[in-house]
Amino acid sequence: MAFFDKINSIAKNVGDKTGDAIEMAKINARIASERSAMNDIYRQLGEAYYAHRINGGEGEPAEAAAMYSQLDQRTAAIDEAQKQIVAIKAEGERRAAEAAAAEEAASAVKTQTSVQPGIPVLDTSMPAEGQSVKCSQCGANLNADAKFCPQCGTRIEPPVPEAAEAPQSRICPGCGAEVAQGMKFCSQCGARVE
Repeated sequence: MAFFDKINSIAKNVGDKTGDAIEMAKINARIASERSAMNDIYRQLGEAYYAHRINGGEGEPAEAAAMYSQLDQRTAAIDEAQKQIVAIKAEGERRAAEAAAAEEAASAVKTQTSVQPGIPVLDTSMPAEGQSVKCSQCGANLNADAKFCPQCGTRIEPPVPEAAEAPQSRICPGCGAEVAQGMKFCSQCGARVE
């Protein structure tokens, strides 16, 4: 299940990045369009000044104020578009940080073992010589020979070694010889054991 969650997370992340890239491309196209329009206005403004000077006019041409206003509007539109790009990048970084934190949390949950009260858990992340016991109540690291937790006072029960299962043997009904588990015939007399 964790594998599919990771696949879904990766796919969502790729989809988010693709969507962000598409949105930023659209915004950059708008910025390019605004800059192109501004270049046209600059050219018109230059032509208007030149024509005004050739005709003996002094000061600014009458149409200059309207062109200044258009330039201001287009500059404001570019500034707003650049703020949108910064916001999209920040949102993408936030999502990436959340995804990394979620993956780290999922990894931490996956490595935790189930703890039963009163039964110590060996911390396998430590070397064999320095293995410690974790308190089942508070999770404090304890010496392997601790009998009580110094943090919460819980009694630490020594781990119970698992008993190795002795192979069960059977008795041959024909000759009484011991027959190993899984054998269908006696190796001494050939009688069927099952």
